[in-house]
Amino acid sequence: MYVLSLSAVFDLDGLSLHSRRLVHRYVWVASLIRSLLILSDTFLIIYVIDNVGYANSGYLVGIMLITQGLIDYPSGVFSDKIGQRWVLAIAFASYGVSFWLFTDAHSMIEFTIAYLFFALASAQQSGAMESWFDNNYRVLAEDENREIYKGIMAKFRTITDLIGALMLITGGFLATYVSRKFVFQLQIVGMMVLVLIVVVFIKDTDGAREVDRMNYLRLFKEGIITITENRLVLLIVSAVVLYTSTLGVFGYLIMFPGYFGYTGSDFGASSFRFTLFISGSILLWLLADRFRKIDPEKWLGPLSFFHAVLFFGFTGFILYLVPITNQFNLTGIVLFGLLIAAGHTVRVAIDILLQSIYIDLIPNHRRNGFYSLVPTLTLIVNAPLMWVSGLIIERYGYVPVTVILLLISVISSVFFQLASKRISTSDV
Repeated sequence: MYVLSLSAVFDLDGLSLHSRRLVHRYVWVASLIRSLLILSDTFLIIYVIDNVGYANSGYLVGIMLITQGLIDYPSGVFSDKIGQRWVLAIAFASYGVSFWLFTDAHSMIEFTIAYLFFALASAQQSGAMESWFDNNYRVLAEDENREIYKGIMAKFRTITDLIGALMLITGGFLATYVSRKFVFQLQIVGMMVLVLIVVVFIKDTDGAREVDRMNYLRLFKEGIITITENRLVLLIVSAVVLYTSTLGVFGYLIMFPGYFGYTGSDFGASSFRFTLFISGSILLWLLADRFRKIDPEKWLGPLSFFHAVLFFGFTGFILYLVPITNQFNLTGIVLFGLLIAAGHTVRVAIDILLQSIYIDLIPNHRRNGFYSLVPTLTLIVNAPLMWVSGLIIERYGYVPVTVILLLISVISSVFFQLASKRISTSDV
């Protein structure tokens, strides 16, 4: 009955019963993962700052990101080799250890160890659920032009956004009225439950895994060679790395300061963010069926160019027209909110098009490695871009940085356009 109701919600009428069960399993497991991990997202860094200060917190986050960047791709290849469910089990066990360490950490050494386990968990988790779903969907589903797949991804993104909003509020409420450590303890229990769930439920159908007789080093080497030797993959990866790096700078250095800067308070910023989560989720749900018909060969380049101009062009205009003053500004809230909502919708459309390309372009035995390698390459570009952008903002303000991000994003859209012309003729 639940599978039938989920089929109606996601419009899975064209899929077999086995394919529907796969979608059902992916949706509820991935949603549970999202729910449990995001509980402490709002206050974790504040908790660390309260214990070790701003400077040391920056150092700890830097260690975490570098560690995750170094082991992300090797972990992805390891997942391709032994199967996603075992790597996910390792990831959630590592998260559990990390949250346990956070509950009693006071010194820099203790927080460093906690962040190292967190980095290990993040690297192991990176791309694993998506790889498991794509591998099995590719084998099980008869889905012409991946129209049903694109609809699933759009509605699933809506669900995760809603869950994110609700669990952020829940975690903040529990941390405020019970304690932050209590939330960590809930997450420890939740991680142990997730270990059992992924071992029992995240299993592969026949033909989904192709690497039983391939060794790790060969998989590691092939993943890198795929990017350097296949022109389509190289163009897509180059575009995605540039595109994602600009979004990273925007998120950390412009978006979050904008939330606070136009509302003037922590509560106002949280309410603003929550409102955008909910309104964005509703908009995505209404547009989900339209996403099914978007052809990546036709729309990937134009959408990415439109996103560059809309998002970064209008960001610079709004920040120039309505400067951030850290005081309540209704005009700033309305304009900035509309920008975030519109930009997020276009970005989701681009992400769905990319996922619909990846599912057929990337072989199953290299998928998790590929899904993990792209964030690693993004980190390499994003780190210096973030540093330079921070210096420019301190000296000249936000507007020059938005111009730089606009130019980089336009270059990314050119790569996307060149890649889209090769989609139908390429094979990895």
